[in-house]
Amino acid sequence: MAQLFFAPEFTKSLMNYRILALALAAPLALLAQSIKKETVSYSYIQPPLNHSADGQPFQTNVNVTYRAEIERLEAAAEADYQAALAAYPAQEAAAKAAYDERVAAYEKALAEWNNKSLAGKIIEKQVLENSKPLPPPSYQAPYPPQRKQLQHQALFDEAELAQSYGRIEGRTEAAGGIQVQITLYGFQNEVPTIETKESTVYSTATKSSTKVIESQWVINYKHPIHVKATAADGHVLIDEMVAGSDAFQTFKSGLVKSSTPGTYAQYHIDALQKSSVSANMTAAKILLNSQLGTTLQQRTTTVFVPESKKVDYSDLAEAAILVREGYEKMNKDAAAGEVKIAQAIALWTKAIGEFDSEDKNARINKKIIAELYLNVLEAETIAHQFSAAQEHVSQARRLDFGKKERDALDGLAMLLNDYEARY
Repeated sequence: MAQLFFAPEFTKSLMNYRILALALAAPLALLAQSIKKETVSYSYIQPPLNHSADGQPFQTNVNVTYRAEIERLEAAAEADYQAALAAYPAQEAAAKAAYDERVAAYEKALAEWNNKSLAGKIIEKQVLENSKPLPPPSYQAPYPPQRKQLQHQALFDEAELAQSYGRIEGRTEAAGGIQVQITLYGFQNEVPTIETKESTVYSTATKSSTKVIESQWVINYKHPIHVKATAADGHVLIDEMVAGSDAFQTFKSGLVKSSTPGTYAQYHIDALQKSSVSANMTAAKILLNSQLGTTLQQRTTTVFVPESKKVDYSDLAEAAILVREGYEKMNKDAAAGEVKIAQAIALWTKAIGEFDSEDKNARINKKIIAELYLNVLEAETIAHQFSAAQEHVSQARRLDFGKKERDALDGLAMLLNDYEARY
């Protein structure tokens, strides 16, 4: 068998190439990092923003301002109906008397006709075929009065609204404390319009295009709602419109293949009257409890865990386990939860301290630093380590994060500022 022989220079070059290839491969293996995302849902206690009335009970009253006008119109309609009912017997008696007169006149005419001589009847029949008197139709009493059905916006039970939307969590309901007034000013809508859309649909079967017209109802509507809360000493705690309730919103019924919608506009208006109150009263409840209530907040977050076959991230994996345990304890045993979270924070903070922006082969490099900041920021916020969290926000803003990470950072900064203000 023939053997191949290589010149010494070629052999040396080949060895150098292999060494170079291995040298280049080593950093690539080191950088083979990935980020594991763990979803964590937890609850935490949120104190009120306003502490000036701490300890005071509350009472909530709901005022539906348009009820009085509707009740006035309904009362007027009822009064008209009752007056018509009272007048009806006389109307019926007059109608019956008039009918009886017609019957009497008929009977008299019929008697006179019957009394004519036979010859006279024959002659008269020849002259006028229909000379015999006809009886009046059967008696029909006047149609009984009907109550006028008024078309008005939906009314709501004030006591039910107060119980469903006016409770302040963390406070007892009793007199002598915070007085809450929620005012509903009434549903308003502009004249509904029909919006049409024309498109062309091509059929491969017929090799032709067909124009398709679609339409839908467009309705601009609003239902303004105001919230006012006053402390026992008369100090005003809240005095504002529910955000967005005083501005027109646009409802679209959904396109249907027709030049006109397949529903009546009033159908959608009736539904909007109820849904707008539900949405705006829910917003009122959130406003009331954000300012004055102590609430249990539900939150779902992502804990980022770096992974690599070549780099040891066991400390960061441990931090993820610790913070999960801490989050799960926060709503029942906050002290125990904060201990676990603090341990996770210490591990993440130590890792952040290793960050080397220049060395892409560093254990903590640009590829994972953003996720570590997001981890530690949420943990410090929930564990009430506000100063440390604010410092980490400042550090993170100086780094070159991607848009997704920067948006997440902004969201956590908002959570931090809100939560810190509550303490």
